[in-house]
Amino acid sequence: MLARIDYYTGNRPPEVTNITASKVYGKLPLPVIFTVSAKDPENDKLTYVWDLGNGLKKHTVLPRLAYTYIKKGNYNVTVNVSDEQGAMVKSKVVAVFAGNDSRDLKAKLAIEKANAPGKALMLSLDCKACHKVNEKSVGPSFTSIAKKYSKDAAMISRLSQKVIKGGHGNWGDVDMPAHPALKPEEAKKIINWVFSLK
Repeated sequence: MLARIDYYTGNRPPEVTNITASKVYGKLPLPVIFTVSAKDPENDKLTYVWDLGNGLKKHTVLPRLAYTYIKKGNYNVTVNVSDEQGAMVKSKVVAVFAGNDSRDLKAKLAIEKANAPGKALMLSLDCKACHKVNEKSVGPSFTSIAKKYSKDAAMISRLSQKVIKGGHGNWGDVDMPAHPALKPEEAKKIINWVFSLK
């Protein structure tokens, strides 16, 4: 078998691997340092345009920005990273809850952080082709699954096995495909993430 590989010269956009905030909630005024991890394939100098979620945009030549929120609100922050040739890429969103320091929010964010590996595993598989978080799709929503079953060790084990072996009949006539390459501890992480949606 022959294959042909063509190499085209030209500028490729920067690559963004992560965006973080030093604080994602707290009392006002809320000082936050945002940091983005980015690199350019051609090693061009990068510039950054931060959308602070409140109508303000800030330009920096360094991959970080210090900003203080003085108004209560939920802010979705992103950054556009551009190289010298004008190629640009947008980061994922980091959410900041300014003026909110409640115990409930702290607990919710701690649960989200603890279950982030399960969510990441779910996103890496084909789960999202049949399930949505809050809406019925081909299969039930993840929230519906969390509400239907009690969270205990036996149920987590049972549902983990269903993810690995597949299933039929619990939610209608559509088969759930098997994921035999998934390890039991990985399936449990996914199920724990599902239960965190309750």
